[in-house]
Amino acid sequence: MTDKPLNEINRAYYPLIGRIALISIGLDILFFTFFFSIQSFTGGINTLWIAAYIVKIAIFVYFISLAAYRWTSIYYDIEPEKGLLKKYVGLYFPSETSYSMKNLHSVSFKQNLVGKALKYGDLILVFTNREGNKEELRIVEVVDPQTYKNFFDKYLMK
Repeated sequence: MTDKPLNEINRAYYPLIGRIALISIGLDILFFTFFFSIQSFTGGINTLWIAAYIVKIAIFVYFISLAAYRWTSIYYDIEPEKGLLKKYVGLYFPSETSYSMKNLHSVSFKQNLVGKALKYGDLILVFTNREGNKEELRIVEVVDPQTYKNFFDKYLMK
């Protein structure tokens, strides 16, 4: 565990990069399948090739922008002095949800094989809400989730 105070929950870049690679590979497969089927019907490749490639680039940029926006639009701040975990959703006018760490019921994390190798995983926090019900907060793709688990273990309800 780190000795410096934790003020935010850092999320891993590796899953985002993986999604970008999968989108690129998928679009390339679709592009080349489309290209070869069109080429066999028309016999010409110049203008169709250029038009199809421009469409492929536009689709790629759209999906990459969407993935990046989803990845960056949710973030978390920790205020240990106030005993709060804050979740923000949105980039320009984020909505804020505060969780009191004195109501923290359990802390765990999950990692798959890739996550273990690259030291990231999902952090799962269970809080007791005002009505007395348990509410699960899953923070996905956290860098070194064991460090955060150790940090939040200090705040568990006794």
